[in-house]
Amino acid sequence: MRVRDGVYAAGQPNDRGDCLVAELKGGSVSLISQNCSKTSLKFICEARDTTKASSPGRAILQECGEIYNITMTEIDSLWSSKTFDMRLKCFVKCVGEFGNLILEGQIVTQEMIRIAEQFTMGGDVSLLNKNMEVASKCGNKVGMDECDTASLAFSCVAEEAPDIMQRALLKAEINASAESVGLPLAQSYCRYDVPYGLNFAWRQAYLDENPSPGGPLTRAYYNQCGARNYLLIESNDTTSIGPATRACLEYGLQHVSFETFEELLCVNELFAVPNKVYTLWTSASFMSLADSPVWCATNAPLDISLYPWNLQGVKKFTGTSAGRMFVVVVIRKIEPYLMNIVNSGILGGVLCEGRYK
Repeated sequence: MRVRDGVYAAGQPNDRGDCLVAELKGGSVSLISQNCSKTSLKFICEARDTTKASSPGRAILQECGEIYNITMTEIDSLWSSKTFDMRLKCFVKCVGEFGNLILEGQIVTQEMIRIAEQFTMGGDVSLLNKNMEVASKCGNKVGMDECDTASLAFSCVAEEAPDIMQRALLKAEINASAESVGLPLAQSYCRYDVPYGLNFAWRQAYLDENPSPGGPLTRAYYNQCGARNYLLIESNDTTSIGPATRACLEYGLQHVSFETFEELLCVNELFAVPNKVYTLWTSASFMSLADSPVWCATNAPLDISLYPWNLQGVKKFTGTSAGRMFVVVVIRKIEPYLMNIVNSGILGGVLCEGRYK
């Protein structure tokens, strides 16, 4: 739940606790700050009911339809519609949020790129380039409010690349079985609201498996470490997570995620060179929920116990105080390691990844 959407008790929220709890009093519910260590609190759990739907994807459509009083008939005709009233615009936003395409009212450009890659058939390079252009164009739509932004992006994709829209909807329709599926776990926040433009020359060089797709300050390896492609970009412009994210998106790629220690070692073996140390941004985030870090590119939990941390005299993970919410990887000939840092001041570059074709 977004903080600005909360209905707080008087004087709330405050800095006296590190959790939010729901207080039921006099038939009303309000939020108050509370200390997580209190053991007397009870829990309320929730899950999406798919018992009346043919699939979890269909259940999402029904759930959003009930919220905005939209019938399934209206929903089924929505995909060919070019005009939206406020109910339909907010319905599209609701579906987009459940589908990880919209976060905090912003279009998730990385997820748009993932869909464009996934639904390009037969390795058709020209079609892939077209779909990537659509992802870039539609992912940067901005409306008058969050609902309007969602409907503009939806209409843009439906008009520019209807094949992507149809296949994405079909996948949602047939996804899994009609069982009760838990709602997404709370996790750290990821930075997605980054405007960018796809560089088609660099993207084509990457698709052609050029070892330096963006020039001499870039190095790429293909079909490595579990059928992945990796791109190292040396740059002093990527001093914070926003520019670093943009640098990967310009190639149609995402920040690297090391879901295993073995992958980290494998990538280090690819890029490490004698007498040089690379400090590179990754997709990991501790923002907002430091106890539930995440690899943003893959949405996988980050298990801090799997990796060596902060070897510059510390040699262990030391927490996220003082704003150390982001993670860089240090690539070197001896043991690589991760560092959690503040969102500024890193001169080095970024490490990006993508699926091998």
